[in-house]
Amino acid sequence: MDTSSLNYQFGEFTLDIVRGCVLKAGEEVKLRPKVYETLKYLVKHPGRLIGKQELMQAVWPDAFVTDDSLVQCALELRRALDDRSQRLLKTVPRRGYLFIAEVIQRATKPDHSPTTAPLDLSDDHQLSSAKIARKRRELPIPRTSLIGREQQVAEATELLLRPDVRLLSFTGPGGAGKTRLAVAVATAIADRFPGGVQFVGLASITDPDLVATALANALEIQQVANCTVPQLIGDQLRDSGPFLLLLDNFEQVLPAATVVAETLEACPSLKILVTSRSCLRIYGEQEFPVTALALNSAIELFVQRAAAVWPDFAMTSENGLAVQEVCSRLDGLPLAIELAAARTKVLSPSAILDRLQSRLQLLTGGALDLPERQQTLRKTIDWSHGLLNEAERKLFRRFSVFVGGGTLEAAEAVCNTSRDLGIDLFEGLSSLVDKNLVQRVDRAETEPARRGPGRCPRRLSP
Repeated sequence: MDTSSLNYQFGEFTLDIVRGCVLKAGEEVKLRPKVYETLKYLVKHPGRLIGKQELMQAVWPDAFVTDDSLVQCALELRRALDDRSQRLLKTVPRRGYLFIAEVIQRATKPDHSPTTAPLDLSDDHQLSSAKIARKRRELPIPRTSLIGREQQVAEATELLLRPDVRLLSFTGPGGAGKTRLAVAVATAIADRFPGGVQFVGLASITDPDLVATALANALEIQQVANCTVPQLIGDQLRDSGPFLLLLDNFEQVLPAATVVAETLEACPSLKILVTSRSCLRIYGEQEFPVTALALNSAIELFVQRAAAVWPDFAMTSENGLAVQEVCSRLDGLPLAIELAAARTKVLSPSAILDRLQSRLQLLTGGALDLPERQQTLRKTIDWSHGLLNEAERKLFRRFSVFVGGGTLEAAEAVCNTSRDLGIDLFEGLSSLVDKNLVQRVDRAETEPARRGPGRCPRRLSP
């Protein structure tokens, strides 16, 4: 039987192979192309454990990806199907996925009344253009509310809509909430980009040479000989109107910044929003530092996430000071606050505060469906540390002796006494600042810096 003419029904959903979509009560459920392909493969193999490698090979046959891409697809799929309880798709830790819902196959009835004119598929250029034209908004759907970022959303939106800003880079340390803020900004101004909005996750890519392929795959552009991907994107978007690309997690593929520059050059109607722990350092880039949450917002986030794991949790006069001090000690870093709040299931806020001296051991246990680097604070720091060269790592270790921060002069006196650093100290510290592992704090600030060894980021007081 030709499976391309089948419908697959499971629960209240229908997977329509002919139309290439998922329906619920006759209404289409919006899915990104790769999320749809993931679901299609799982639905075609119900009741069988699908290993991660098998599923990645089926969904990305011509590209190298890691678990992060698969985790993101599963996350979006569960949101779209309202399957948080895993009644349809079960995750088997460290092994793969199992589609456990009952699946019924039905033959598709031929449709003799097309509502749109047929597309001439003889022209690959027209086909790619048509695919892009249909993709009006391809953005992840957040599962939680955005707290304390109203002003930054407004400021970033204003910047991105300025005619002279075509590349806006959200920078900040790991766990600062760059992706969440970028998605909020892109969602808020999606209507201002009639050509479309496209999210491209790069966390799974470590080879900068694969970034161009990732862009082509996201836009469903067929690569051809003697033509670069930026040129192809320019050709396909030329008549689409203003278009927004959101490139997420760029820090480990920074040499591919040239691809970004070439794409902007090839497509005047394109704007690009980037999230990265380090700026791209290309001409015309507008950097937008994603700062820590204000204390009131940090407390609100803590209370919200604590209530998610312990519904009876409430901030009271007894625990209020402890909650406030926890948020202050964690410097308003959203990921750290969420990980600390998750511990309220077994620890009181006072007990959490007492254990913050060993915060790397305490702040673990993030959601299993998040990328591995976001499940513990240590892994978040490891991800950033792994992007440093050996000389930068040496300087980072030596600078850690300045508990609470240190001046440039002090660093020059302590960090290269044997002249074995292998890097100019000023340039090394500048690189650590660029990578958001060291922060610059003006002398005028009176609040003491509390970050010490093993905490991220560290502060430099020039």
